[in-house]
Amino acid sequence: MTSNPPSLSILGCRGIPARHGGFETFAEGLALHLSAKGWRVTVYCQADGKRGANESEWRGIRLIEIGVRQRGPLGTMVFDLFSTLHAAREGGPVLTLGYNTSPFFLLYRLRGVANVVNMDGLEWKRSKWSWWQRAWLLCCERIAPWLAYRCVADHPAIADHLSRGGTKTRMPVIPYGCGRMGAETPEALEDLGLRVGDYAIVVARPEPENSMLEIISGWSVRPRGHKLLIVGDLGSVPRRWAGRLRGAAADEVVFAGSEYDPDCLDTLRRGALFHLHGHQVGGTNPSLLEAMAVGNAVVAHNNTFNRQVAGDGALYFNNTADCDEAITVLLNDQDMRSSMGQANHEAAHERFSDQACFEAWSSLLAGGRADD
Repeated sequence: MTSNPPSLSILGCRGIPARHGGFETFAEGLALHLSAKGWRVTVYCQADGKRGANESEWRGIRLIEIGVRQRGPLGTMVFDLFSTLHAAREGGPVLTLGYNTSPFFLLYRLRGVANVVNMDGLEWKRSKWSWWQRAWLLCCERIAPWLAYRCVADHPAIADHLSRGGTKTRMPVIPYGCGRMGAETPEALEDLGLRVGDYAIVVARPEPENSMLEIISGWSVRPRGHKLLIVGDLGSVPRRWAGRLRGAAADEVVFAGSEYDPDCLDTLRRGALFHLHGHQVGGTNPSLLEAMAVGNAVVAHNNTFNRQVAGDGALYFNNTADCDEAITVLLNDQDMRSSMGQANHEAAHERFSDQACFEAWSSLLAGGRADD
């Protein structure tokens, strides 16, 4: 008698193929990894428009597209609610990415569904949220470990923070992987009018907690003789904030918009002098790992998340003046850029491989124990 293959539903991201951020990239990679091992994987995807659930398939993965009419955070909450209701009715094990709607986890408890949660960073600290949204997110962060079947952190500092919040046991830590190495696509540089070694790069949503104003202002303090390439969609942030970023930018700053093709992104990273990483409230951030994996030296915001990942492979800043200083040092020291880039390349592939990340998740989801 043949046993049924293991199954998993993935919720909490906007869906796959990845077109948004770290959760989507992780969901796509894990889904493909599990599918290749014989798992039946379902991923819930958010769609605009008429409500309802539509089913399709992508590379052997079942996609459930949930339509919502609302926009912004409210639309995300409605999507999470309907996804949770749908997954709870199906009854199989669930992986939820993030805790932003953790009160909905009670539905899984009532249905006896095993819900493993990949906890987010310190989402409630983001200044884009109103006071009541921050209060909601903080409550969700505290509630999640008590309603989930199990929680996992992507960074030791996140696990430490959550354990101080009164969780029953310390969470296992599974950091993200650095992703596959993309193929060379020279047209990615040509389309932007750039040359190899002519620019530094930022890959991030242009939000305040990603230090975008400090980075742009720090670069624009003085002429650099090189470009600063910003890969991130200014249309995704409020107009007033986008205006501040554009107003702080010298002529050497290039706003390229969003880019999700991994080949193009890695080509842009490989051609850069170094990578600037301003994330302040996340854990093990995939964009930092991907920059390290291609051998970029790094200028990073000075916090425990980035220091634990990049270590001596980065120069760190707290404010615009620090950022200006770090940029100046790296622009003028090719030997430092080379040695830091080599150290980052080795660290990324030794400590943060996709294979190790996905195997740890496979073990945990199959009932094994991920190493802390």
